[in-house]
Amino acid sequence: MKRLEFMKRVSYLSLCVGLLVGSWGCSQDLTCEGGWCGTLVVVSHAEPEALLPPLATWDTHIAIDDLLFWKLADVGPDLNTYGEEGFQPRLAESWEFEDANTLVFKLNQQARWHDGVPVTAADVTFTYELYLDPAIVYQSRSRLSPIQSVTARDSLSVVFEFDRSYPEQLFDAVYHMRIMPRHILDTIPPAELATHPIVRHPIGNGPFKFVRWRAGDAIELAADSSFFGGRPGVRRIVWRFSDDPVNMVSQLVARETDFLSFVPGPENVARVADQDHLRVEEYKIGVYSFVGFNQRNPDNLDQPHPLFGDRRLRRALSMALDRQAITQSVLGEYGEVPVGPVTPVIWIWPDDIDQLPFDTAAARNEFAEIGWVDSDGDDILDRNGQPLSFDLIVPTSSTPRMRAAVIVQEQLRRIGVEMEVVELDPTTWNSRASAGDFNAYFQSLGHDASPGSVGEMWISAGIGGFNGVRYSNPEFDRLVAEAGATSDREAARQYWRDAFNIINGDAPAIWLFSPIGVAGVHARLENVSIPADEWWRHIWKWQVSGSQLIDRDLIAPN
Repeated sequence: MKRLEFMKRVSYLSLCVGLLVGSWGCSQDLTCEGGWCGTLVVVSHAEPEALLPPLATWDTHIAIDDLLFWKLADVGPDLNTYGEEGFQPRLAESWEFEDANTLVFKLNQQARWHDGVPVTAADVTFTYELYLDPAIVYQSRSRLSPIQSVTARDSLSVVFEFDRSYPEQLFDAVYHMRIMPRHILDTIPPAELATHPIVRHPIGNGPFKFVRWRAGDAIELAADSSFFGGRPGVRRIVWRFSDDPVNMVSQLVARETDFLSFVPGPENVARVADQDHLRVEEYKIGVYSFVGFNQRNPDNLDQPHPLFGDRRLRRALSMALDRQAITQSVLGEYGEVPVGPVTPVIWIWPDDIDQLPFDTAAARNEFAEIGWVDSDGDDILDRNGQPLSFDLIVPTSSTPRMRAAVIVQEQLRRIGVEMEVVELDPTTWNSRASAGDFNAYFQSLGHDASPGSVGEMWISAGIGGFNGVRYSNPEFDRLVAEAGATSDREAARQYWRDAFNIINGDAPAIWLFSPIGVAGVHARLENVSIPADEWWRHIWKWQVSGSQLIDRDLIAPN
C-alpha cells in the first residue's frame, strides 16, 4: 500500500476509534486490487475457549479452526462418505489403497505453515497421536479407533494402517483430523495445551492466518495471499460473538455483520428478508434438538438417576408431548419432527420406524402403573410423598430451544409433571452438559454426512462425549457396529432402522424438532454455498461484490 493511502487509512481509523470505542466495526468504500478485497464479518454464539481443533466441540469453534487448519482431504459436494468417490484434495494432493487395510497419502509439497515451515508427514503422525492422547479428550475419538497406526514413509508420504476393511476408511482418515504443527506443539505437554498461550495465538496451515482475539468480542483472521490451495475470496474474516440470538439478528440488520448462519424463528426470518441489503438462504442442516434425560445421578455418576433411570417413566414423558405442535409453534415451515436421532440430510433416514405416539391417556396409565399419581390433589403427580418434578437446563444462545422449553413445560404441567426451566449462558450450559451436571437438558446435536456420526453420539463408548445423557444399550451398540461394517447400503439401512427402534423404545430423549437452515446473508456477498454437514466449508471462497464494496477497519485492541 502506498504511504499516502496508508496515512488516509490511519486518519480514518482514528476517527473510528473516537466514535466507536470498544467496537470492531467501521465502514468505508474502497477500491479492489485485482478483484480481491473486503472484510467478511460473521456473528455467532459460543466463543471458543481455545483455537486447537482436537479441543473443538461446537460449530463456531470448529468453523474457525477449519479456516486455520486444513484436513488431508474432504468430502465433495454430494457428501459421499463411502469409498473414494467425490473426495477432494486438501493438504494431500493424492492417495491410494495399497491393500485393503493400507492407505497412503502424498502431501502437497507446496503446503506451508503460516510461519513458512513446510507441512510434512511428521506433522500428520504427530496430529494422530495428539488426537488420541487421553489428556486431550477428543470427543470423536471413537471414529479414529479403526486406525491402528499412522507412520511417515518419507517427508511427504503418510501411511494409515487400519484394523479392518470397511466402507468409510478414507472418510475416517481425513474428516476428523485437522493437521497440527509438530514443530510448534511437540514441546508442550498435551495436558497443558488447553491453557497454553499458543491456543490463543495459533499458527495454522489453512487459507487464513490468525491476527488477534479480543476476549468476549471477536476474533480476526487475515487471508494468506500465497496459500497453496488458492487465494481466499476476501482479505479478512472477523468472527463476532453474542449470547443473545435476537442481538445477532439486530447486528445483521444494522449492517454491523454480514452473515448469520442460523436465523432463529420465523419472525426473525421475515425481519431479515424484509431488509433491502440482506437476503435469506435456505439450506439443509443435519441438526436435531431434543430434551435429553440424564441416565445417571448428577450427584454421583456411578448411580442411576433417581427419576430417569426408569425406562417406563421416560417413555411416559415422551408420550405426554405433542412434538408436532411444538415444532410448528417454534419453527413454523422451517422445521420438521425427527423420527429419531437423525435428520433427512443423511441417507439412513428411515420411513418406517417405531415411534412413541403422542397419547396423554397412555402416558397417564404408564405413570399410574409405576406409582406416580396425584395423591394430594395439587395437580402434581407424586410417589412416596415426592412430587414428579425436575429441572431442564437450556442455553440462552438458542431462541428455538428457549421457546420450546416453555411449551414443553406447559404440556407436562397439564399431565401433572412439574418442570422448571433453567436458562444458562452458553459457557455455563456447555460446562454442565459435558460434566453430566443436570437432570434434563435441551440439547442440539449436528451429525456430519456419515451414518457413523449418528452412532458415535449415542453408543456406550460415546459416554462423556456427545452422549451427555449417558445412554447405554449393548444391542444398540451392536447394530450400529454392524451397520458400519457393511458396504451394502440396503443392509446398512436395515441395521440402522433396527437401531433406531431400540433407542426410540428406550426413550433416553424426546426428539422434538429438526430445523431447516435459514442463513442471513448480506447482499454484497457472492459465491455463497452452504453444505449441510459443515455450513462453513466453502466460506474461504466467498467473495465481496465489486459493486458494493464495504471494508471494515478494525480498531486497535485494548
